[in-house]
This record gives sequence, structure tokens and C-alpha cells, in this order.
Amino acid sequence: MNRGIWRVAFALNLLMAVVPLTRVNIAVADDAVVAICDETSFDAALASALSGGGTISFSCSGTLTFTGQKAINAPNVVVIDGANQITFDGGGATRLFQVDDGATLELHNLTLSNGTGQGGAVHVSSDGTLRAVGSTFSDNGNLEVFEGGAIDNDGGVIEVTNSTFNDNMAAYGGAIDNDPGTLTVANSTFNDNSAKFNAGAIYNGGGLTVTASTFTGNNANDRGGAIYNEDSLSVMASTLTGNSAGDRGGAIRNLEGTTTIASSIVALNTASTGNNCHNFDGSITSQGSNLIDDGGCNFTASDDIRHSENIDLEPLQDNGGPTRTMVPASTSDAIDNADCTLSTSADQRGVNRPQGSGCDIGAVERIQTGTYLLCASYYTGAVSSPLSGDCGSGTVEITPFDSSFCIDLYTGKLLYRFGRACNPPRVAHTMPDDGDLLTCVSLYTGANRWVNNHSQCSAYEVPNTIPATP
Repeated sequence: MNRGIWRVAFALNLLMAVVPLTRVNIAVADDAVVAICDETSFDAALASALSGGGTISFSCSGTLTFTGQKAINAPNVVVIDGANQITFDGGGATRLFQVDDGATLELHNLTLSNGTGQGGAVHVSSDGTLRAVGSTFSDNGNLEVFEGGAIDNDGGVIEVTNSTFNDNMAAYGGAIDNDPGTLTVANSTFNDNSAKFNAGAIYNGGGLTVTASTFTGNNANDRGGAIYNEDSLSVMASTLTGNSAGDRGGAIRNLEGTTTIASSIVALNTASTGNNCHNFDGSITSQGSNLIDDGGCNFTASDDIRHSENIDLEPLQDNGGPTRTMVPASTSDAIDNADCTLSTSADQRGVNRPQGSGCDIGAVERIQTGTYLLCASYYTGAVSSPLSGDCGSGTVEITPFDSSFCIDLYTGKLLYRFGRACNPPRVAHTMPDDGDLLTCVSLYTGANRWVNNHSQCSAYEVPNTIPATP
């Protein structure tokens, strides 16, 4: 079924420029704080924000059940920030938000659930804009809803980052229907969404860009277990696995569209025809560094890995970062086999790439144990590691066998005292004789933190395995 035919009149909307994901917050007089978590208090705050644009925040926490949809109908930017303590619930009786022509809605750190109708959580009209950041869309729509269980984009611009879509349902586009319109997805996870007909997670009849994101467990009874594309689709540094379709395209169904894929895992999906990809009257092009367990998706670039028997992904789980992810096991063919120019500078969680000799294929970089330089600041004594290269300006390379390390008892952070005594509450520390792990190195700042046990390093750190003797 090619729904693009009856929506040709909207094609000019695809020329709209995509607004950057980063927004500069400007305090305005119409900012509002909701002190009582009920619909009446929220409606009052929304009316204030609509009058001149502004941010709605909350000094309460809990679930707000809506009895009717909230219209974003003014030419101002309305930001709603739930600080990860607010859920909007439609009770299975109403859509949550309607974004009208020319209006802009930003949803930050919220959960939106149990909305119903076309775009159960949010419907975006032509020229409307929706930005979802750090939010969760769950259990919206149902299999009888025609388009978009969670979000329906009818000619607007949608940007999704650091967000999760799970257990949403529709006839077409279990999580999102983008037809026509522009949709950008980054650092997000789509799992266990479903469609009665096509597109378990996303139906695309416009422009869709997917970067550093994970699609797993999505299902379409007919075609396109994860994504059904009828226009322009770009997938980079992403993981599509464990999705299914009753007919064609377990992960991607491409009908008369243009699909390009780079540095991505498209594997272990299932369908009657085309377990991973199915193309008809369009094109699927590999830009390189892709991993697949069969010969599909037209992965014919010189560095594509086909017919792999070592996909070897760990389960979808919390590996650090705002969304759940699937880390490649140490035995996976994804490890170090991506051309970093075809990938992203950081993975879905924000962990720097590469962690090894090359970037890992897919959405997630496996953190690898390594030996890193220790560098001390001339000015503060703070100990850091460059992760690659040499100690930078203003720092000096030091040895772990010196007795001048001081440990902050509260944070574990190391300071180098250049021969001086440690000031309380810091205590002196020397490298233990048994070769115990000296530090965990932050993947963001390079800061070193001492721990007793390797397993205590967080998802944002890498163990610094310094030998016990010089």
C-alpha cells in the first residue's frame, strides 16, 4: 500500500530546514512552575506559556491524567520539562497533545503514556514542530489507530533524541508515522512497538534520519518490522536486531524509496521474505562498515561483513546513558570493524569512539580495558588520562609507583601532590603490591578515580590496568 500517492500535495513541506537538536533556553516572563500535579494546575501553566512562550516545570511529582488533549496553538516555543518525575497519561481515552500549524512544543524528561487516537501522545500538523528530549513514550495507541501509535507527523518537523518508544501500537507506524514530514531520530531506543499492517516502529513517507539508535523487538503483521520507508531514509551507526514482519522486511521494508545505511548492525531479524531488508522499486545502498547475518540489504561495500556467525549482542539493558542499549559482546564481529569516518564521535550513550583499534559497528561502543597515561595538572594536581596521545599542556606524566597520590574519600578522585602531604579529607595512597586496579578513567573528562575492584567502574568509565611493578 503506497500512501504517498494520496499525499503528494504535501511534498513541498519536505523542503523545511531541520531545526538543530540543541535549544538555547531563554528565561521569559511566562515561565511557570506547577506546584500541584493535577490537570487543572497544568492547564493554567500551559495557558501562561502559550501566551508568550516559556518553560513549564514542576515542583511536584507524579502522574497527571488528561481528560482532553492539550492544544499547542500559539506561534511561540512551549517547553515542558518533567525532570524525570512527571507522567502524562491519557487514560486510554484521549490524545495528549495537538501541535497546530506554526506552533512548537518541546517535551523534556517526561513520560507520555496511554494516549489514544491518531498520534496518541502527539499529533503534529503541517508546519508544526515537536522536539522530544530524554522522554519516554509507552503504551500509546492501539492496533485500530490508523497512523502513529505515539506520534503522527502530518507535514511538520519532529526531532527525537535520547528518548525511548516502547509498547506503542497502530495500524501503520506502531511508534511514529512520518508522512509527510521531516523526522530526525538520534540516540534513542524503539522496542516492542507493533503495527497491525506495516511499520512496527516507524512509517516514513517523508525524510527520516536515524543516528546512533537501537530498534529491537518491534513487529509488523505485514511489512517492515522496524521501519517502512517510502521516501528518504538514512541510517548511521545504529542497531536493528530481533525485529519481525509477517510478510516482508524483518527490519526494513523499502518501497519506491531511497535508503542508505552506514556502520550499522542489521541482523537476526525475521520475515517470510527478506529477514533483514526487502526492497521493491527503490534502492538500498550500503555506505560501508555494516554487519549482517545474511546476504541481504545490498551490503556489498568492501568493508561490510556479510553472513556473520558472530553478531553476539548482549540483551537490551541499562548500560549507562538515558536509554537502554545492546552492547556487542567481546566475541562480536562488530568490535573495532567500523570505519570511524562512517560512524559517530560518540555512541548512543555518549561514550567516546573508538574504544579500541577501530570504532565498533552499531549504536554502542564496547568499553575496552586499556593502559592509559597518568597526567597531573601543574596547577591543581588533578590526575587525568588523555585516552589517546600524550599528556597535554599544563600537565606532566607521572608514575603510579610514586607515594604522592592523594585520594578524596568521598569521590575517589586522585590528586598528585608533587611530594607534599595530603590535606584532609584526602588520604595518601600507593600502588598496591598485588596489582589491584589503580583507577577508573572517565570517558568524558579523562579524570581518574580510584576503586578497589575492576567491576566498580561505571558505564562512563574504563579501567586503567596499570601493572603492579615497573
